[in-house]
Parts: sequence; structure tokens; C-alpha cells
Amino acid sequence: MTDDTVPRANNCNKNCYIEEGTLMSAVRYPVVELRQYTLQPGQRDVLIDLFEREFVESQDALGSYVLGTFRNADDPDRFVWLRGFENMETRRSALEAFYTGPVWQSHRSEANATMIDSDNVLLLRPHAGSLPNDASARPAVGAMLPESLIVATTYFLAPHGEGDFAAFFTRDVAPYLAKTGGAPFATFVTEHSPNTFPRLPVRENETVFVSLARFESADAHAAQVRALEAWPAWARVAATVAQRARAGGDIAPAADGAFAVALAASMVRGAALRQAQGNATASVRANAQRRLPEPVEGRRLRGRPTCRRGRRRSKA
Repeated sequence: MTDDTVPRANNCNKNCYIEEGTLMSAVRYPVVELRQYTLQPGQRDVLIDLFEREFVESQDALGSYVLGTFRNADDPDRFVWLRGFENMETRRSALEAFYTGPVWQSHRSEANATMIDSDNVLLLRPHAGSLPNDASARPAVGAMLPESLIVATTYFLAPHGEGDFAAFFTRDVAPYLAKTGGAPFATFVTEHSPNTFPRLPVRENETVFVSLARFESADAHAAQVRALEAWPAWARVAATVAQRARAGGDIAPAADGAFAVALAASMVRGAALRQAQGNATASVRANAQRRLPEPVEGRRLRGRPTCRRGRRRSKA
């Protein structure tokens, strides 16, 4: 690819995404939570064992669907998961049923003992891509972990600026990612509806755009970094991203204004992401995987901090 060969996305509405000729359907769940927990040192596997054993099928049965569970690959005390709902009212009723029900009541003390903070939650709605749900594809507890990574990139924007940024991303950013082998398989924007279950706080004053991309391995992910950085035109696109995005917390953003987090699957028991990963393999190349430019302080991957460390916040 030469510098003057600038890819362009095909025409598509806000509910689809063109990826190398493939039209991806809208995400199945209109409401999605991106939840990042800061845990007590050394307690992540304790929580994961409990979560995978007790909190997956029990939530699914109530209409609160566990779409994916992950380890933050760069922070040993960060647990990340995605949860989907059919609508905001279903979210309210499902969460009420779960957090007042017998499963959570029986295990809440054990779960909360592992946590420092569980309030770093973004409430999202789908922009493009696909997270199909197939419970039959969910591995059993104790299944072998895959080597693949999911990279979640969060762009923090001006209030209610997600529409313009989403159009810019689809038109000017996504084609570069696709051409270098790492098009996102799903993207999301902020859901601005009031929190229907205030017992679980969400970051209601944030406006974000979130992309999820799959990589076969950490090495493949690093290769994508090199592929993008070797393309001179990408530097101009990244500079524009930085102008449109803002710092989203207590740490400096990456050079392009975004926060990229590598998520190694905890057990990939969320059926939706399990299937979505399989569907995405056609656009993944072993020698050219995606990542946005390196963080300014040189860390390979990182997540955002949660609120004040040392203050434990119960999930419910």
C-alpha cells in the first residue's frame, strides 16, 4: 500500500459495517454494558472461578446475557466483561431479579470480597457489527483458554459527539484497519438513557465510541501495530482522531486520543463473543493485525483507571 492509496468505506447505514465485501448485521442486543472491575491483588482468578461457575447461566435465564468475560492482558487485577439486554426496561427487571435472587444473595459476599471497585461501567448501544448469541457454543467450565485477544478501544468524545465520530470512524478510520487486517467485528456508542437500575452505577456523563477487534495472538496484534505505523497516511488519520477525542480519565491517552485494552479471555464463556470470534477470522491475517498507535509512555496495552483505589463498591 502506498501513502496516496487511501481506502474508503462502502456506503452503509448506522446499523451495518462493510468489511471486505461482507455486510455484518446489527448487534443483537440493543443495550450493552462494558464492565471493568478493579480487584484486590491476586483475586482475579478467584472471582473468575466463581463468576464462571455461578453467574453466567443464572443471569442468562433472567434476560441478562453474559456476552464475554475477560482478563485485562496488561493489568493482573482487572476483570472485564460484557453484558447485554433487549432494552432498558428488560435491563431493570433482569438486574432486579438477579441481584435480589438466590444465586447472587448466596455468593455476593464472596464476590464482593475480591473487589476494590465495580463502578467503571459504560452503558452502550450498537453502532455496527455482530455479537450473535448461541448458548450452545459456550464452552464448559474449565475449558482450555484460547490464545486470541480481543482489543477494546474506547474513544472519549465531547458530549453527544458520538454520531459525528461514528461517521468519521466508518469513513476514515475503519478502512485503514480493514486494509491492514484488523477491522473491528463490533462497534458501540453511548446509550444516553437514564440508568434504570441505579443500584449499579454507570458513567452517565461520558460520551464514547467503542470498537472490538479480534487478534489471533499477541504477536499478531503487534504485527498490526507495525503495519499501521509503516503506512504514512495513517499518521494523518491518527492525528485527526486525537483532535476529535479527549482524555477520558486520570492517565494520558494514546497518541491518537484512544484507550486500547487487550482482553485475554478468562474462559470465553460468553456465547456471543465466542461465536463472533469465529465469524471474524476471515478478516484476520496472521502477519498484519491491528492496534492503534502506542501509548505515550510506551506501555504495550493498558486500560483506564477506575475510581479511587481502596474504596470498595459493591455491585448490588
